[in-house]
Amino acid sequence: MKIKANLSAGNIIEWLFSILLILEVNSVFFKSYNFDFYISELACVCVLALIIINKVSVNKRILIFLLIYEFFALFYLFILVNTYADGMVPYSVKFIIFLPIMVVYYGTNENRGVSLIIKMANCVVILAAASLVAYFVSYVVSPFGYFTVDWGGVNNYGNYIFFFLGQKQEIAGRHFVRNIGVFCEAPMYAFVLSMAFCTQLFFYRKPRKVKIVILIITILSTLSASGIAVMAGLLVLKYYLGDLTGLEYGSGKICKIKKKGFLKYVLGVIGIVAAAVVVYDLYKFKVSTGNSYRIRVDDYVAAFKAWLSNPIFGVGYDNSAAIIQYMADWRIKRYSNQGFSNAVSHILATMGIFGAGTYILGFFYGIKGSIKKKKSYVAVQFMVLLALMSVTVVPMQLSVLQYVALGLVVMCQTSHKRTVVNI
Repeated sequence: MKIKANLSAGNIIEWLFSILLILEVNSVFFKSYNFDFYISELACVCVLALIIINKVSVNKRILIFLLIYEFFALFYLFILVNTYADGMVPYSVKFIIFLPIMVVYYGTNENRGVSLIIKMANCVVILAAASLVAYFVSYVVSPFGYFTVDWGGVNNYGNYIFFFLGQKQEIAGRHFVRNIGVFCEAPMYAFVLSMAFCTQLFFYRKPRKVKIVILIITILSTLSASGIAVMAGLLVLKYYLGDLTGLEYGSGKICKIKKKGFLKYVLGVIGIVAAAVVVYDLYKFKVSTGNSYRIRVDDYVAAFKAWLSNPIFGVGYDNSAAIIQYMADWRIKRYSNQGFSNAVSHILATMGIFGAGTYILGFFYGIKGSIKKKKSYVAVQFMVLLALMSVTVVPMQLSVLQYVALGLVVMCQTSHKRTVVNI
């Protein structure tokens, strides 16, 4: 079998862009203490290069939307001057530059979004395989050095290139190393792995079994309750939905695998019960050991209180300090690290209804548009993203915003009666 590599400039840049989006999800490089890798800025440069290479044009509806969007985005930037000036630069990079140019890039061809999602998933599979090797090597070999990370304070992580030794989990009185890959903590890695797992399951007519197995083993090695729960749910969903694509990389046709025989239904019920038991055991484990569960609940409470202080514009873009003051006394007194745990309430608290509206529109039209065109695999991807955002702090990550941009493009197209939505 001959393998032809696409070495065109556009394809190479798109692969590089995919890698940058993954690393921007709070990787050790994104949170490096000693050196700024300018990952967000480089991602913006990649999109601009792709727009130029592909000679992307802007149609009238997209142009009108962008003019309106930029007006309100700049208006919010003016609000930040008086609320939380430290958030002005990162906000400008992500919402005034990145999100609009992603809308432009997807504006004439939404299938670019599907292509990017697939490339990201394949990059994650490679990273997962490499991290597993490095993870097991770490049990017998000393770190090659240490990497200083600014995450919940300044910490040194043992460097194994594709795996960084920086987090352990206590189980039954014993401490186990968690596979965090190149990320600051296991939930971040589990987020990236879960999104890739969803893509590998539903974006192909015949999922690659080797890739699925690699992702399953890696998710288990993170010891992340949310990652394992999402993985179990997706396997059950795949069992019942079967193929949602019709052809590889999507054709728009639904070709579900027919459920044959009574035994398959019985096995399906057993699988659901088994998955429910696993998820429940993980839930009890989190409740009974440590304060992980209490902290997650307190995050929602603190964020809600912070949001009430300024429901329209929020307490300031990515202003975690304003949320911390509303956290429970027991948490502030006992823990020096008041890290947040979910994106949904973080967005609402820091950006208010004004900022959250962009996400709501993007996700709503992204799901609605994909279902309308019978491309349910994209809708599943959006819904998994929403579920993960409720338990992982990835509020303004570029990988999330590119989904928002995809949904906003669909919104612009559906605003015209004769527009055909094609995701």
